[in-house]
Amino acid sequence: QQKLQRLQQLRSIRRLDTEPERFSGHAAMLSAAEAVRQERKRDEITRRMEQFHTTQKTLLAPFATPVFFHVDFENPYNHQATFNIVIAERGVQAYADPSPAPTPPAQGVLLTPPVQAICLVRDPEEWRGLARQRLVPPPPGGDFVRLATGTAGRGLFTLGAREVLSLPFRYLAFNHPSLGADARTAPSSGVSFADVAQQDSSDDRNFVIEVLAHQGPVLRRAEVKARSQPCPVAQTLRFFETEGTAIEKIMALPPLQPPTLRAAAGLADLPTSLVGGFAEDRGPGRFALCTDREVHIQRREEDELALRLLTPPSPQVRSFFVVFYSDPHFSRVTAVQLVEVMGMRSETIRVAVGQSVDRTICLPPAEVKGATAVSMFSSHPEAIDVQKTEVDPEFGAKITITVTAMQVGKSTCRLHAVDASTRRKLAALLMVIAADLPEVKLAHDISLPVLTATRKNLSY
Repeated sequence: QQKLQRLQQLRSIRRLDTEPERFSGHAAMLSAAEAVRQERKRDEITRRMEQFHTTQKTLLAPFATPVFFHVDFENPYNHQATFNIVIAERGVQAYADPSPAPTPPAQGVLLTPPVQAICLVRDPEEWRGLARQRLVPPPPGGDFVRLATGTAGRGLFTLGAREVLSLPFRYLAFNHPSLGADARTAPSSGVSFADVAQQDSSDDRNFVIEVLAHQGPVLRRAEVKARSQPCPVAQTLRFFETEGTAIEKIMALPPLQPPTLRAAAGLADLPTSLVGGFAEDRGPGRFALCTDREVHIQRREEDELALRLLTPPSPQVRSFFVVFYSDPHFSRVTAVQLVEVMGMRSETIRVAVGQSVDRTICLPPAEVKGATAVSMFSSHPEAIDVQKTEVDPEFGAKITITVTAMQVGKSTCRLHAVDASTRRKLAALLMVIAADLPEVKLAHDISLPVLTATRKNLSY
């Protein structure tokens, strides 16, 4: 625009006729408008072509549970061609299929979960089992080794002229929607069940799957939105241990399934090497995976699993899941168990049976910072009774308890200090009560004839 103004000023100084200038400016504006129109036309054609070749899918993916889907792809060429797949997640760097080969299980223990959330199903046995269960379509002619041999090992696959193939994919993620959620304060007017059940869309994961001709353009595109869902937990195991100690816990494996259920699940025809962990008689559902990499799990007996871990500092809680799968391909979940290990500060109190002693527990100012009142709760009120609590912002909290022992030996009682106003957990203590036999100061020998009542006076 500035250049056009300078040309007009120059022509006016030279007293040239302005009529050709007006015609020239009008032609330039028409040419610019035509260029913009053509660019918008190309963009619109490209957008409609991409929309025609793009499919959208929404997956409701429960925690640690595989979700299978397929993308139909047809070779658009009249000759044999080679294609590859690229998978990208929004906010994450794109990665090309295939995914890295998973670590083989060791004695029925799955060492690592899949690296990629979405991956192409390449294993022939896994694809055959999924097709038998009608989770994904089978390949043309039953050629289940098509994606596992030849150039497929490098992320490429080949199709004949105008050949159609349903590409099987698996989505498997271990992000639980409720573990990282923060507590929210309910409004004074109250909330409905629909408001509580409504899920935040910020936890959704968005993926893009593109099928490209080898060193060529994009021919097929699929947009996948994965929405995390909670999964049913078979049981929850809670352990209360001294902080900073190495512990070993034994948990039972899921029960064996009857042969009828195995046949219904499509596992009856699987090789014995893939259906039983590390022995042929283990049965399905014996492959275990721990979501915490710092927890070491190992198969012990036929139906036992050993967990070795380090307890967290008090009052933190280490929570993780132990997921059991029916095969090493993560194809089907048989059970999910939640394990919670709470680290607690340990204190030992020695008392004689039948007696009660008073003890004072002090909490440092750092633990009760911001708390105006502290409530102490006891897991066994008959053994430890909380008398009173005093809070001083400068010196911390002082709690007086009464300990009573009713039987000989060691027993444990858990104490939890909670902020009375915010319900925030301040401290967790594991009280070990060592009860000794009472001290015998005097012994009396009384001889009584049979079937004779005698009154004796014992002086104290």
